[in-house]
Amino acid sequence: MGAFDDDTAARVAADVRSGTRSATDVAQEHLDRIAAGDEEIHAYNTVLADEALARAVEIDERVAAGEDP
Repeated sequence: MGAFDDDTAARVAADVRSGTRSATDVAQEHLDRIAAGDEEIHAYNTVLADEALARAVEIDERVAAGEDP
């Protein structure tokens, strides 16, 4: 069973809000999955990895501050 098998958007959001997972880890997991398969699949024209990770850091900071991102 892979990391994505049980993930739904609602479950990932709940995990990030609760601190079980970080948004940065979630973003990196998805970017790694894109990198692993896109050479063969060519599903993406543009991957904004830096922007995705920067936004994930912002979300993690808000969670750490007790806010609901």
